[in-house]
Amino acid sequence: MNTLKNYAKDIIKALLIAIEISSAITIVFGIIGLCIKGGEISEALRVSQQGLFIVGSFALIVVAALFLKRDGRRALSDKEGWRRQFKVINFSMVILIVGVFILFVGGMLDYV
Repeated sequence: MNTLKNYAKDIIKALLIAIEISSAITIVFGIIGLCIKGGEISEALRVSQQGLFIVGSFALIVVAALFLKRDGRRALSDKEGWRRQFKVINFSMVILIVGVFILFVGGMLDYV
């Protein structure tokens, strides 16, 4: 039961990180889209969506490389610091959760 509780806490922490990162990406690419496309909101949202897709896809490529690499799942150099933040899940799983959430937010912008 305690392990399940730790998994839930770690996933919620990873989702909160994903929300912060996807919000920052949306704001940065939205401002870039407003500057480039002449102030049209719909075009700024389209540029934000494309930026989210690029960053989310890159995150999944990094996770795939970590899973395929022999030493990709080895312990981090600052293992104690990582275990203070995440009790159960490792670095590659956090990046996977963040990447999938970023792609999810990009897909949601398609319906705005």
